[in-house]
Amino acid sequence: MRLPTRLLVFVSLLSLGATVQSCKNSQKAKATPTTLQTPAAVPQVTAVMMSRGYCFGKCPVYSIELKNSGLVRYSGKKFVDKEGVYEKTFDKAAISALLKEFSQARFDTLQDSYPRTVSDLPSITYAVTFSNGKAKYIQNAHFGPQVLATLASEIDALVKSPDYSWKRTAVQAED
Repeated sequence: MRLPTRLLVFVSLLSLGATVQSCKNSQKAKATPTTLQTPAAVPQVTAVMMSRGYCFGKCPVYSIELKNSGLVRYSGKKFVDKEGVYEKTFDKAAISALLKEFSQARFDTLQDSYPRTVSDLPSITYAVTFSNGKAKYIQNAHFGPQVLATLASEIDALVKSPDYSWKRTAVQAED
C-alpha cells in the first residue's frame, strides 16, 4: 500500500518539527543551571540559659547561663548547695564546644513545649539565643527528645566542676 505524497510530506514535517523542538528543550536545559535546594544554614547558638524548676519535693531549683565569651552564671534558688548568684569564666573553647552541640541538635527546629505527664517532675526550661539575634524557648519535663536531657546533664556536669573559682556576685537570684 502506497501513501499519498501529501500525507507522507505532512508526517515527515511533523516528525522533523518534534525533533527540532526536542533539541531546543535539551539546549535550554543545558543553558539553565539547575537550582539545587540547599538546606538552610544551621543557626549558631551564642548563649543558653537552662533553668530547673520546682517539684512537690525538694528538687534543686537553679538556673545556669552560658555565653560564648566563656562567662557562666549560676543562680541557686532552693534546695541547692549554694544559694545566690555566682559567676565564673570558663575556657572559651569548652563553652563554644557545648554551644556547638546545641546548634547541632537543631534547637531552632524543636517544639516550644513538651507535655508534662507527671506533675511532680521538675520542669527544665531552655532559652537559646542564636547568632541571627533570634531566641527560642523550650519547656520540658523529661519527656521531650533525648538530646534535651543529654545537654542538661552536660551543663550540670560543667557547673559541678570541682574547682573553687566561682565568684559570688551582687546580682540577686530571681524566684
